[in-house]
Amino acid sequence: MHRTDELPASFNDETVFLGDSITCFWSLPEHNAGIPGQTTSQIEARFQTAVVQSGLPKVVILTGANDVRVANPDYSGVLANIQKMVAQGKQAGIDVILCELTPITCCDTQVRTLNAMIKDYAKSRNLLLVDYYTPMAGKDSTYLGDGLHPNALGYSIMEDTLTKSLKPVS
Repeated sequence: MHRTDELPASFNDETVFLGDSITCFWSLPEHNAGIPGQTTSQIEARFQTAVVQSGLPKVVILTGANDVRVANPDYSGVLANIQKMVAQGKQAGIDVILCELTPITCCDTQVRTLNAMIKDYAKSRNLLLVDYYTPMAGKDSTYLGDGLHPNALGYSIMEDTLTKSLKPVS
């Protein structure tokens, strides 16, 4: 994939990328605070250490994949954990960027439900939201090596999506 726009190095220098394995396995983030297998409650529990104590002024939060891969996700609990992270970030003067989950082959309905909640919350708080779902939806075998984790092409789409999301609307 030929890249016409690159993520600004200054953004990467100043940002903690927080999440689970989808973040952890992404080679882009300079400050990668992804831990495989973690749920939003586990990620929220380490927010102070991973993000606030880093001293960096920005955080990209991509979380929820491990919460929705169950029969009956606790959507309100997941959203409450995300809200706690946003509150901690804002209290520390950190710019918070939320993300919609990438597609997950096993549980598309759950992903779309959580993404809608994240989108509504981000809008209500005037937070930047990065929609990783839409550009990858319906192309699971192309962008997701195992139905969950993006492959190299999937991560390239994520980087491109993030870069476009950061550009001011003209």
